[in-house]
Amino acid sequence: DLISRLLAAEPSYSAIGLVRDPRAVIYSWSKAPREFDGSWDLSKESRNAARKNSDLAENWYGFERWKKLTLLFHKLRDEYPGRFHIIRYEELLAMPEIALASLYGSLGLPWTPQVQAFLKESQSRDDGSAYGVFRNSGEIQNNWRGELPSEITEAIHDELEDSRLSRYLSTMK
Repeated sequence: DLISRLLAAEPSYSAIGLVRDPRAVIYSWSKAPREFDGSWDLSKESRNAARKNSDLAENWYGFERWKKLTLLFHKLRDEYPGRFHIIRYEELLAMPEIALASLYGSLGLPWTPQVQAFLKESQSRDDGSAYGVFRNSGEIQNNWRGELPSEITEAIHDELEDSRLSRYLSTMK
């Protein structure tokens, strides 16, 4: 909720909006023990995440907030070209070195051997942490399929299918 103000206040500030398929986001949220209470009904919480968001502007859980945030990212990219960048999470997983090298270049950051080494290390093992950076990217990209209730996946797909946000849906329904 502060990104707009930071970009407006500080001309040297740049930001990155990372956008993931909303179905994968909902699934990931439901598996994060500090974020999703296991007693909650995911089918009831997935759209608005009322229990987690608690009407707090800084909370961005649920499909409705995903849409709002993603549209904000598009607005910021238009208002601050060269300073606000959007990257698709799935692109980052599929082609991490290409996606990150491009992002680093657009931010004017050097693509160093240390960055390359960390990227390679982060992909070489899975630390098993719900909050860790060492993950198996194939499992992350597809773990929601067959796990997230079909009424959630179908509702999200159907709502976004013909919208400007459809580009964030993975190819499979």
